Amino acid sequence: MKHLSQDASYEGTAVQGLSSLDHTLSRMISARIDRLPASRSLWNIVVRISLGGFFEVYETALTGFLPVALVSAGVFQKGHQGLFGLPDLASFAFATFLGLFLGALVASWISDRLGRRPVFKWSVVWYAAASFLMLFQTDAAALCVLRFISAIGVGASIVTIDAYLAEVLPRRLRGKGFAVSKSIQYLAVPAAALMAMAVSHRVFWNISGWRWLLMLPVCSGILIFWVTDKLPESPRWLASRGRASEATAIVGDWEGVCLATGYALAAPKVVASAEPESGSFRELFRAPLLSRTLMIIGATCSGTVAYYGFGNWLPSLLEARHVGVTKSLLYSALIALSYPVAPFLFSWRMTVLQCPITDEQWLLVGHLIQPQGRLFWGRPARDPRTILDAILWVVVNDERWHRLPCSFGPPQTAYMKWLQWRRSGVMDKILALLSDDEDSLGRRSTN
Repeated sequence: MKHLSQDASYEGTAVQGLSSLDHTLSRMISARIDRLPASRSLWNIVVRISLGGFFEVYETALTGFLPVALVSAGVFQKGHQGLFGLPDLASFAFATFLGLFLGALVASWISDRLGRRPVFKWSVVWYAAASFLMLFQTDAAALCVLRFISAIGVGASIVTIDAYLAEVLPRRLRGKGFAVSKSIQYLAVPAAALMAMAVSHRVFWNISGWRWLLMLPVCSGILIFWVTDKLPESPRWLASRGRASEATAIVGDWEGVCLATGYALAAPKVVASAEPESGSFRELFRAPLLSRTLMIIGATCSGTVAYYGFGNWLPSLLEARHVGVTKSLLYSALIALSYPVAPFLFSWRMTVLQCPITDEQWLLVGHLIQPQGRLFWGRPARDPRTILDAILWVVVNDERWHRLPCSFGPPQTAYMKWLQWRRSGVMDKILALLSDDEDSLGRRSTN
C-alpha cells in the first residue's frame, strides 16, 4: 500500500486561504515534529492524552455492564416492558451509540475550527456533567436521555484524541504511539468489568451499585480537565490555521527538552508538495485514500457486531441464559482482560519482533480465524471454550482499530469513526432486541 506524504496526511485539516509562506511554514513545522526522537517528554504527552481516553473507553464499556446493574436495582425492566415497549437494554444501547455518532460527527467539524485541545477538554466536562445528572435519576426514560447526551461528549472526545495523537507524534512513531495509547485506554474495559462485578449488585451507604459505576467518570472530569489544561495545542493544527508563530514556539520547546536531555536532532526533511486542500468526506473515495477506505470498510463491517454489539450485549445474554448476575459479570470481566492485549501485541510486533507481516495481512489472518468464535452460540455459557472464543474475537477486532488512525489523517479518521458508530448503534439495538428472545439465539444452555 502506498504511503501518503506527511503533508497530504496531516496538514490538510483546514488550510484553504493560507499564503504560500504559511504553507511552507506548515510543512517545516511538520518536518520538525517528524524528526523528534522517542523521548520521555513525548511519551509523557501521549500518556496524558491517553489518560483522557481511558475514561472515555470506561464510559463506553459501561454500555454492557450498567444495564445489568440497573435491572438488578429494578430501574430497568426485563423483556418488552421498558421504554416505548422495547427492552430497556435496547433503548440504552441505541441512545449510547446514537450519541457517539453525533458526537463524532460534530467533533470532526468543530475540532478543525477550534482546535484539538479545547474540544478534548470541554467534551470531558460535557460527559462528566451528564453522568453526574444520571446519578440522581430513578426512571429508565431519563437515564436513556442523559446517556444520549453523555455519549455525545464521549464521541467527540474519542475522535479528537485520535486526531490529537496523530498530529503530535512523529510520523515514524505513530504506529507504536497509537498502540501504546490504545493499551492504556483499553485498560478501562477490564476496570469497568471488575468494578461492575464488585459493586453492581450491592448497596454502599444507601447508594445503589449502579450509581457507584457512574461516579468514576464524574470524578475523572476534574482530573482530565486539570491534565488537559497543561497540554499544548497541536502544532500541526496551529500551523494549518496560519498560527505558525505559536506552533514554532511549541515545537521549539519540545526540541529544547530533547537537546537538554542528550538527544541529537537530525536536520528537518521538508517534503515539497502542491498546495494542500482542506480535509473533506470526498477525500475518502479518491486516490490515494480509496484503497485504504475500502479495506477499513470491509474490516469494520465484518467486525462491528463482534466488537460493539457482542461486547455490550454479552452480560445480558449470559443473564438471559440463566447465569447469575455475578457470574455473568465475572465472565465478561475475564473477556475484558483481553482488550489491552491486542494493542500491546501490535506495539511489540512493530518494535521488538520487527515482524515483516503487514497490517493488511494481519487483518486477513484475523478475519479468517475470527468466524470460529461463532461456535460459542451452541455451547453452554460455562464452557471454557466460550470464553476463549470471545477473547479471540476481541483481540482480532482490537488489531483492526489500530490500523484506522495510521491509515488516514485526522479528518478522515473522524469520518470513519462516526460511520463505524452509526452501524454499531443499529446493530446494538437489533442485538438487544434479540437478547430477550432466547429462541433467536440458538440452543439454550442448560448450565
